[in-house]
Amino acid sequence: MSDATSGGVFTNGQIITMHGKSWRDAYMRLDGNGITQFMINGGGTVNCQFYDQPTIKTRGVLSYEKYRAHTTDDGLVAFESVAFPKCYLRLDGRGVSAQNKAGKKANLQFYADPPTSTDLWEVFRATVVANGEITIESAHFSGVYLRINGQGVTSFNTAGSGSVDCYWGVEDQTTLEALIQTV
Repeated sequence: MSDATSGGVFTNGQIITMHGKSWRDAYMRLDGNGITQFMINGGGTVNCQFYDQPTIKTRGVLSYEKYRAHTTDDGLVAFESVAFPKCYLRLDGRGVSAQNKAGKKANLQFYADPPTSTDLWEVFRATVVANGEITIESAHFSGVYLRINGQGVTSFNTAGSGSVDCYWGVEDQTTLEALIQTV
């Protein structure tokens, strides 16, 4: 994430991709197929895609693994799919706590304009924790973080694999690396 700079972690409009600290070849994938309006429980699929390091260095990732950062003046950020414009990363952190650490899978939500309110499940706080690594915390569900679980993600799969969900607290599995991308 050494390329990401701003008053927050990201710059408004910046195109990024993210992978988990524990799974360096598993990149978060946003599939918004069929999402054309607001859905009460969100929709689409958020999982992982495999890219080995030589591929990343020579070709980069495909559009499903790219997201546009929409930042606010107070350092919050929403992540919009590059492949599916107006579809934003969403975390439902209800029921996640120190006693019940694992949460629901991430999905997507449709918004005509970028979400900015901490009342919404699609708004996050990005924080640098160490060595350029970051955490992505829900702005609505305090203490609930994005987790990229790349277990079993060992080859490219057109539907993706692995999982992305919410998790209580900062641990290796909620620590991520973001890479700046070009469209």
